[in-house]
Amino acid sequence: MNPIYAVNGMQALERVFGQQLCHAVIGEADWPLALNNYPGKPALYNHLAVQNEDAAGDMQETDLFSILAKASSTEEKCAVIMDFFAEIIAETIHAKKEALVLDEPISSVGVDSIIAAEIRNKINKKCSINISIVDLLGGISIADLAGKHFNDINDLIIEDESEADLEALLNQLENLTEEEAALLLSK
Repeated sequence: MNPIYAVNGMQALERVFGQQLCHAVIGEADWPLALNNYPGKPALYNHLAVQNEDAAGDMQETDLFSILAKASSTEEKCAVIMDFFAEIIAETIHAKKEALVLDEPISSVGVDSIIAAEIRNKINKKCSINISIVDLLGGISIADLAGKHFNDINDLIIEDESEADLEALLNQLENLTEEEAALLLSK
């Protein structure tokens, strides 16, 4: 069983308030998987087994750098980076990306040192930049984090024209004779 993080806990608490319950147990479940193994599929829970198209779309891996290469303005690139960070943070704390406020401190959604390390590792794995755990815990917002690391990420983008130039150069190198290659290497 996974822990329930602050955002999901508050959503569950809002649902429980106002009900005449003396006890409540709240747990996370992968309903499509759970109901797959349930014989007879009770009608009361069938709606939980249906996967929302939006949720399935969110699970697709997107290439940050290809999206940034297509972005035309700095503002658009910054928005893409903020969305990228928000997606990773939401995935890590098991919350909806839309529930995150980009201008509030990341620590306000229940990020502790372990979760901050997980966020840092996911960001590093996906875009090869190092985010400070101190930043994540020190009250920085997603918008500020994107601004702080904008140049780090922007420097890693291969523009479409650069990619075409690189492809042309590689084609030229493949067509060189051994003597021409040796001559170029000796320079």
